[in-house]
Amino acid sequence: MNKENKKKHRNIVVIGSSAGGIEALVRLAANLPKDLSAAVFVVQHMPAFAESNLSKILGRSSSVPVEDARNGLEFEEGKIYCSQPDKHLILENGKILLTKGPKENRFRPSIDALFRSAAYEYKERVVGVVLSGALNDGTAGMCTIKRFGGMTLVQSPEDALFDSMPAEAAKYTEVDYVETADRMGEILGEITKKAAPTVAQILEEQKAQLKMEIEIAKNKNALDMGVFDNKQYTALTCPDCHGALIKMSADGIIRFRCHTGHAFTTDALLAGVTENIEKDLWKVMRGMEEGEMVLKNLANEFNNIGEKETSEKMLEKARTLMEKSKRIHKVINDAEVMSVDKIE
Repeated sequence: MNKENKKKHRNIVVIGSSAGGIEALVRLAANLPKDLSAAVFVVQHMPAFAESNLSKILGRSSSVPVEDARNGLEFEEGKIYCSQPDKHLILENGKILLTKGPKENRFRPSIDALFRSAAYEYKERVVGVVLSGALNDGTAGMCTIKRFGGMTLVQSPEDALFDSMPAEAAKYTEVDYVETADRMGEILGEITKKAAPTVAQILEEQKAQLKMEIEIAKNKNALDMGVFDNKQYTALTCPDCHGALIKMSADGIIRFRCHTGHAFTTDALLAGVTENIEKDLWKVMRGMEEGEMVLKNLANEFNNIGEKETSEKMLEKARTLMEKSKRIHKVINDAEVMSVDKIE
């Protein structure tokens, strides 16, 4: 990467997308200029054990070469690098790091983890982009990019298949562009040709906090890194590991971390809690149905040896359990009332 260009231009583009994001990514990539003078990094939320074909999908429409991110790879301008399943994508010293750090906002790879590392390492040279997606992974990262002197773009909520992620990012930071995915490729081409102003002085406390969170994403021990030092403790527990949660606040965004390192916005935390409630309800329902089956078997055994009265008592208990199980099933079916999508 040309050193002179590194000093003067916004040549690090980081993009985050989730639900509905692949369609937006294809449209964006199709309109990037062939002579793009920036390295582009894409985090798309994906299942942990799925095979990613994102680089192939984007490569069909992009005039800029696309490849999978690889751990330790020295990246180059004029290429797009795609995240891999179950690994955070971190930027450091001109290289890509793929790490198995704790999930953030219930995802690995996490958009915030990529954005945070880019802002810390490359400051005003960074351009952050948030595309279609649910909840708000990427919002805290966009605020960090802006705070460190970078530029920010979000997909127009009307253009996004799922508008929550771009809308939330725009809610908490003054984004530079709100555009359709088709227009973004052209805009990025223009931005990356322009000189970047020198970043304003960043407080050492902010840099230290950011560095700690990057190290946690790299799978350093969160407790050893001081995640609980001088933080606000809460009565809440982590939906992933059930550890205690501390509360953090910056740029108007409230977030939580546990001592093992899992991180959540309030929406992601509620989503995790809601999912655990449903899991627990299914366990209760399963236990009741198993109890009903055992009682029926016992009733048959007692009936076979002539203990009619005892058999009937067992059947009555079995019927009671089944009625309770049906009530639990109804609660599960009605559980969407707790959906974070209904929060305004």
